[in-house]
Amino acid sequence: GGGLTPVAAPPRGPKGPPAAPPQKPPATPAPKPDQRDRSKEPLKDILMPGGKEVGVKNPSAGADVRTVGKAEFEQLKLDLTTGAKEVPAAPNYDGKWYLRPDGTVVGVRDSVRSGPTIDVVRSPDRTLRPGYRIHTQ
Repeated sequence: GGGLTPVAAPPRGPKGPPAAPPQKPPATPAPKPDQRDRSKEPLKDILMPGGKEVGVKNPSAGADVRTVGKAEFEQLKLDLTTGAKEVPAAPNYDGKWYLRPDGTVVGVRDSVRSGPTIDVVRSPDRTLRPGYRIHTQ
């Protein structure tokens, strides 16, 4: 007799490479900071537009410390570092230093106490002297 030959059952388990986890729909992106190059503008025009310091002075903060919202902080960081050249920071500085075309040096770091921080490291401007800082709320 011409009976059927048994066929081995296919092995159990995944077929081929493991399936990728289901993709989450992309979150609505946060508004992108404005990418214009402000590297040729003086530090004062960025940190003191119209002669008024950015952000607010918290009562507990020093005289040279301003506090801004996260979005404003990101925009200031972009304005200050776009077109600037990263330069070696002082050994005790836990962040990066950027040399702007006008000779100003700004530092960007994450402060343990205050979170993201922008420091004026070197500046020809008397108002925005070294030690001037910007924190986020």
